[in-house]
Order: sequence, then C-alpha cells, then structure tokens
Amino acid sequence: MYKLLLQVESKSKATILGKSLRDYLVGQNFRATYKLTNIGDQLFPGGFFAVEIRWPNGQFENTPYTIPQLAPSESKLAEPQSDWGVLSRGFALFYLVDTRDNNGKDIIFYSGPNDTIPRSVSFYSILGKDPEELYQYWAMIVGAAALVILVGEKLFEMIRWIVPLIK
Repeated sequence: MYKLLLQVESKSKATILGKSLRDYLVGQNFRATYKLTNIGDQLFPGGFFAVEIRWPNGQFENTPYTIPQLAPSESKLAEPQSDWGVLSRGFALFYLVDTRDNNGKDIIFYSGPNDTIPRSVSFYSILGKDPEELYQYWAMIVGAAALVILVGEKLFEMIRWIVPLIK
C-alpha cells in the first residue's frame, strides 16, 4: 500500500477595484494546488485521485488529478492546476472520492505523518463570502473611525472648557 502526504494550497483570484483579495468571493475564482509527497518506502508508480468540492447550497464540483511517479521522500504537484468558481456563501468542503495508482490499487493519503484522510471526512475547506460582506466590513471601519474622531473632538472641547475653571 502506498503512502502519500497530501498538502493543499488555495489562492483567491478575487479582485475589487483592481486589487487582489485574500477572501474567496461568490462569483469569483480561486486556484487549488495539490502537493503530494511519497512518505512510504517504495517507489510510487503514479496514479490519480479525484476531489469533490461540496458547497452549502448543495452544488458540487468533481475533478480528477494525475499523480506523477514519486520516489520515496519526493514531492511533486498533481496535474492539472485547477481554477474553481466560488459557488455560494459558506464553507466549501473538499473530499477525496477516488484514489488509485496506475495498477488499480488504492492509495492511502495522509494529512500528517500518521493521520490518514478518510473519504468520508473533508480534508480541506475554504470560506466563500458575498462581496457585500466586505463592503459592510469596510463601512463599519469607516464608521468606527468617524466615531473616534467625533469623540476626540468633544473631549478636546470639554478639556478646553474645564482647564480655565481649574485656575
């Protein structure tokens, strides 16, 4: 049985006013990259796996990936690099749905040296947000800054009024 360590990195391709964002926005794309490391002691002949991304609104996407041949302790990226769309607000959960080597044998994927990834358990997630959530956040920041300025102005006026009374 082959042992492969699966590491996932994702990057949002969302932009607002030409500026890149870290947030995953509904209607915008993101890229998921899968890095595989052979943590077993035998040569991995290559194979494939499929990832299903399930969204809170019931939609899902399924994409197969090819795993290149890996010597023990060797790491490579799965192909193809894939761009996904953020389909709804909420957490998108990533599941392994099919894992086989080139000889048809099952592959055991690990998230850590001793932690296997069962097919019934999500191994990665992203949080999809509506663009309005970002706008509301920035409106709250502007409102809080304006409130601090107003309170500061009133405190300054009060201090100016109290100082002559103390003398």
